[in-house]
Amino acid sequence: MNPALIHAFGKTELSRAKTDKADARLIARYCQMHRPAPWVPPAEAIVTLQALVQRLDDLLGMQNMENNRLEMAEPAARASIEALLLTIHQQIDVVRRQIQDHMDDHPDLKSQKALLLSIPGIGEATAAMLLAFLSPLTRFHSAKQVVAYAGLNPRIRESGQWAGKSHIAKAGNVLLRKALYLPAVVAKRYNPAIAAFCDRLLSRGKCPMQVIIAAMRKLLHIAYGVLKSGQPFDPEKALA
Repeated sequence: MNPALIHAFGKTELSRAKTDKADARLIARYCQMHRPAPWVPPAEAIVTLQALVQRLDDLLGMQNMENNRLEMAEPAARASIEALLLTIHQQIDVVRRQIQDHMDDHPDLKSQKALLLSIPGIGEATAAMLLAFLSPLTRFHSAKQVVAYAGLNPRIRESGQWAGKSHIAKAGNVLLRKALYLPAVVAKRYNPAIAAFCDRLLSRGKCPMQVIIAAMRKLLHIAYGVLKSGQPFDPEKALA
């Protein structure tokens, strides 16, 4: 369960104590009242893939930080930063090869990756991220649930005649959400279904960032449909 649900449930009870025992009782009361579905651990292949894509994300973050430091570094510190960047770059290559080999060694992951790569805008890294965090796909009954899991569903704020600005909920998997941004930018240009979709939104006066977020949702819808059907991307069907 999303921990935010337990936290919100505690607020309805006006919980004031924050101890291990109090939290355990709170979780027990929540489960007794709402009867959540039992947790099913992911397959070992998915656990390994999740660990690898998370490690790659960590390495890319460290690379970005060290590149920023290098731009502002004094000459005396540059050699140390460059040496660390070289090591990080080597490790990024190693982990990327591990991800590739891991998916190739598992027929299900390999076939699902091929389906995702048929979608213009999705590359190797995005396919690995999607398979790592959407598997098993049977957890989701609709594309809307997948969008909510990524935290890309809109948070609508209305009361009577008043309507506030709608933002995305962000109550979901942050790595999955982050991994879809650049693919959506590429798909907006090269994926015919998403390009037509974005053009319609722009003609309605939507701002560029709103269009990109909508493209991220659309791309996730398409990825879910491709994996669910077992059929590669068909632009004619998507446009229809």
